[in-house]
Amino acid sequence: MNRCDFSSLDYLRCGNDLQRRSYEMLEREGIFRKLAPYGPLLAGTIPICIDVEGSDLDIVCRTGDADGFALFANGKFGHYDGFSSSVHDDGVAVCRFECDGIPVEIYASDIEPSRSNAYRHMLVEERVLRLLGETFRSEVVRLKRQGMKTEPAFAVLLGMGGDPYEGMLRLETLSDTDIRIMAEKAMLMRNKQIL
Repeated sequence: MNRCDFSSLDYLRCGNDLQRRSYEMLEREGIFRKLAPYGPLLAGTIPICIDVEGSDLDIVCRTGDADGFALFANGKFGHYDGFSSSVHDDGVAVCRFECDGIPVEIYASDIEPSRSNAYRHMLVEERVLRLLGETFRSEVVRLKRQGMKTEPAFAVLLGMGGDPYEGMLRLETLSDTDIRIMAEKAMLMRNKQIL
């Protein structure tokens, strides 16, 4: 897997079937153009090819007014199937809907999208997948198909204890060599448990 520029949606055009369908839908519906004032970035599993049945397009935005964003989202996206929006106590607006059979989830908070945990997790996960290859990717997808969430699946395969969401962020500071060693140790431990 080659390093990708996730700041633009262009990579989706040349991706797998779901990525191409997602790109076509996002472009046709103008979703990112509508969200432009909020600096949208696509995050999650679809951009890095570890999606499973029912995976959604996660779009991260920035707003200082979660209630205002929820009203905006209702006006722009309220006509889509399954639309819902809510504002959480932590000031995060969440909007969900489906278009062309593709679930979409939009998060808006006062955090710059490129610094959001969702986007940072995706970048770390992409790096790990690039370093560890197709076999590792297949294992992540297998665990996800069994019902495990993405970050816990990575944490299990990398032998990380503690909170998997925090653990994934700690990988940002590790070298490629450290990540490879971590994965090798975790695989040896899993193999010992099987024996």
